[in-house]
Amino acid sequence: MKSIMMSVQPKWVDKILKGEKTIEVRKKKPKLEPPFKVYIYCTTVKNMNLNDYVKLHSTTNGECDRRQSRVVAEFMCNEISNIFCTKFWKDCDEYVHYVFKDKLTLEFSCLEFPELDKYLKQKDGCSYHISDLVVYDIPKKLSDFDINKAPQSWCYVEEIK
Repeated sequence: MKSIMMSVQPKWVDKILKGEKTIEVRKKKPKLEPPFKVYIYCTTVKNMNLNDYVKLHSTTNGECDRRQSRVVAEFMCNEISNIFCTKFWKDCDEYVHYVFKDKLTLEFSCLEFPELDKYLKQKDGCSYHISDLVVYDIPKKLSDFDINKAPQSWCYVEEIK
């Protein structure tokens, strides 16, 4: 069965694994109909600023180092919802507004509006709904999925047994 592997920054991986983040916002959606499996690849901590890394290292008891550059979990995506960007003018100023299916989308994504806007760059996006999360005791290597290079955002993979 086709699945996807999604690259996720370490701070967001931590929130997903703790169950705080149940929606993942992306610019594009795959050509798969839900439900489908999503593997979570934790990117490297090298690109984090030092203060953020120290805080994450402390709150994860060093687990962030073990997770980096590994597939750490999987979940079922039972729903993908569109996020629509609309622009409007008021008193000669342009404003941006994002329309979600559910008002809690932003809260469950653990994003603040400026972060969302910076990521989507005033374009439409989508939200992957995270359910049935399985956290691996031992993170997997990309080679376990016949992948040599980490996906930039996400890529298609075959489901592993």
